[in-house]
Amino acid sequence: MEHGVIRRGWLVLGFLAAVAAMSAGIFTYGYGQALDRLAQQGMADLSLATDRLTGQLQRYQEMAVLLAPHPTLDAGDRDAANALLLAASDKTAALNLIHVDRTGRVLARATAAGAQSVAQGPWVERAMHGALGSGHGFFGDDARRADVDAAPRFAADGGVTGALVVAVDLAALEDDWRGSRPAVFFVDQAGVVFISNRSELLFWRRDGEGLRPQDGAEPSFAVTLRSGQEIWALDWGPYIPRRALHLKRDLPVIGMRAEALVDTLPALRL
Repeated sequence: MEHGVIRRGWLVLGFLAAVAAMSAGIFTYGYGQALDRLAQQGMADLSLATDRLTGQLQRYQEMAVLLAPHPTLDAGDRDAANALLLAASDKTAALNLIHVDRTGRVLARATAAGAQSVAQGPWVERAMHGALGSGHGFFGDDARRADVDAAPRFAADGGVTGALVVAVDLAALEDDWRGSRPAVFFVDQAGVVFISNRSELLFWRRDGEGLRPQDGAEPSFAVTLRSGQEIWALDWGPYIPRRALHLKRDLPVIGMRAEALVDTLPALRL
């Protein structure tokens, strides 16, 4: 009798173990499928965010190219040139527009704020070689983050006489999509988060696979691979998911990499 009870006990345990193994397999397979669907949707959302940003920046690039040969900038009337650039700035919400000569001397500008620092960047040097220059940095007394484009101005013989520089306030662009999902950030070639729809991530630096805040503190972070997808476990604030699918997309046009953190909770629910 006792042996029969023991045997039945082992059969029950074996059955439960088989059910547990089957359940684990089904969960692993189902979770992997859900992660794949989440990654597809996340990449679509990331593409929308990157297309929106690059589209906004491209409009300012086009403005620099189209306004560079304007005859008012050649007329020698500084007041008229200033008025032209100020009107363009007001209509497009550009941070500043600046006309510089070959030496980088400011000939006209929409506003005096940060004009000289904008006029001395590497984007101007590239424009002096006849190409469209671009970059980003901090400008003005309040050190605003700005994307900058410099379009060359050509003489009748084809030589470069100067450049028209357009600076864009990145914080103003972020206002349109701040707080939207998923969390998206753009890392420049120096490894710094320079644009994001989560302000708490601004100026964090690339630290191996993750990010490190400006103050150098060690945030909670771990990375694992599940079904070929990269999962970040982190504690970076109330508006960043604790477990997130990490997605990325290179953007050579603006010299940055777009990255997204997509909450994995919907995949777990499925």
